Amino acid sequence: MGIAAKNLVGCRASHEKCVVAATALALLLSSGGKAQPPKDSLRTVARTLTNVAQIRALSAAEAGQKYPIRLRGVITYAAPDYRVTFFQDDTAGIYLYDQSDSRLAAGSLVQVDGNTTPGEYAPSIENAKIHVLGHSALPAAALKSMDRLLTGREDSQWVAIQGVVHSVSIEDRLPPDMRPGAPQLVLQIAADGHQFKARIRQFESAAEYSKLVGATVTVRGACGTLFNARRQLTGVQLFVPSPDQMTIDTPAPADRYGSPVAPINSVLQFHAANDSSRRMHVRGVVTLRRPGFGLVAQDNTGGVFIETAQATEVSPGDLVDAIGFPAPGRYVPVLQDGDFRKIGKGTVPALVDIDENTDPSVHDAELVRIGGLLLDHSQHADDHILTMQRGSLIFAAQIARRDVTAKIRTLGNGSEVRLVGVWSVETDDNGRPAAYRLLLRSPADVVVLQEAAWWTRQRVIVLLGFLAGAIFLILLWAAVLRRRVEEKTEALRGALESTADGILVVNSDGGMVTCNRKYLDMFQIPDEVRSSSSEAARLHFIAAQLKDPEAFFARCAISIGIPAPKATTCWNSTMAGFSNATRSRKSSMARVWGAFGATAISHTITGRRRS
Repeated sequence: MGIAAKNLVGCRASHEKCVVAATALALLLSSGGKAQPPKDSLRTVARTLTNVAQIRALSAAEAGQKYPIRLRGVITYAAPDYRVTFFQDDTAGIYLYDQSDSRLAAGSLVQVDGNTTPGEYAPSIENAKIHVLGHSALPAAALKSMDRLLTGREDSQWVAIQGVVHSVSIEDRLPPDMRPGAPQLVLQIAADGHQFKARIRQFESAAEYSKLVGATVTVRGACGTLFNARRQLTGVQLFVPSPDQMTIDTPAPADRYGSPVAPINSVLQFHAANDSSRRMHVRGVVTLRRPGFGLVAQDNTGGVFIETAQATEVSPGDLVDAIGFPAPGRYVPVLQDGDFRKIGKGTVPALVDIDENTDPSVHDAELVRIGGLLLDHSQHADDHILTMQRGSLIFAAQIARRDVTAKIRTLGNGSEVRLVGVWSVETDDNGRPAAYRLLLRSPADVVVLQEAAWWTRQRVIVLLGFLAGAIFLILLWAAVLRRRVEEKTEALRGALESTADGILVVNSDGGMVTCNRKYLDMFQIPDEVRSSSSEAARLHFIAAQLKDPEAFFARCAISIGIPAPKATTCWNSTMAGFSNATRSRKSSMARVWGAFGATAISHTITGRRRS
């Protein structure tokens, strides 16, 4: 019966295969994820995913299989110009990739058909075909912390978060790819020690949203993630359909400058009543103003960096009221998202001289004066950097490139310079001072005490390199010339040795220059005389064998002024000789003596006469 049953199943396989697959899928969904099927089953079982939780459970590789989906839910945010759309059903929220359907708006009840895609950060939906079914209320938003959002688990979810508004702006670019679109109201909000931007789609352009700065608000929206090319989270932003999704929990003070003025050195100091989420009010004299960076103000207790995008013009020496949110800086605290107003003129604080007896770490954000030796020039972004040294202290003095003069640009390394500016301390991961900067205000802050000597180390090195190269070339030329001379000498010596005559060469002073072996053999000069360095010894040995030694010595000692360039002499009965005067390019004279057998010559002449 078991076999019959098996055969029956085999006959009905075409019908029951779908039943088995459907049953397996039902068991999978009803198991609540306790028993996971093999990953390969997702590729072999064709299925349509019907809720967002199923899609979010896929890995990137599985989502890349482009499983078909059919979902029913509500649009939580839609910005067709930015191609940003979020969808949520009863199980979770998800991003509709590259969707630009202008019919969609927050609250649209829709049916979505499409397929899965790995997305750029989390599984998403692509090729979406959306059918608008009507309108629905937005889902309830659960209050989340920034720590929770920064895990990435709330990507595309409809959430609520509470924080303090730090700044308000209008932006028409969307990160991370900075795609353009319609203007959006952007609130910079601080929550749980982090900051994020809430991007509000619809807003009234005439409303004064700047009054929100300093207010505690709760905003509801779709959580969007910021990520890198490796699918790693770098931050979050909240997509809010309209200001209706924002609740003001605590309004900002009506007078933003109404709080008492606090000493600058009290920023982020301990006090039982301190509230770092509220703006702090300080007053001081401007010591540095850099548009796009902010300003530095100083009172008699210290200085503070005020980060602000405000374009109001102020100059060093102006007295200002400033407000901002206190936050840890590179070393001393700063006031972030600041605002300021000029209230008059003040007295520029006395300069602090930094020398070998001064601790440079205690004057952060203060106006100082310091001298040093210029080591190098460099460029960084919009700043010109002077690397300086004073004793064992190395620091970087930076000035805006637009303020750099020709004198500063051509200042030579090794020059002694005195600088005035705002001191800045940078720390390592443990909060200890690690580097120092000097922020220069204008070219007048650079005073040259002594120009660098022309003979700088670099120039000396270049000169030594040039001389070494020249010496090398001279030695190379001398070696080549010596080789050529040796080659010519060997050729001449070969020619001298190949002749049947004895050859003697003397210089213009009558000194013996060289002779061939035939000459030595003809006069039977012994080896000890041949190797002697005395020319007189050789000549006297030869003269003893001559018929007229005095005439021989006279001709050997003949000078450049000899009238007869060529002469022939019979030295004895068996030998005769001839001489030939030669002149070099420099007008020096030399004489070549040739010796030959006189008897052989006589026999030759007699034979010719007989013939």
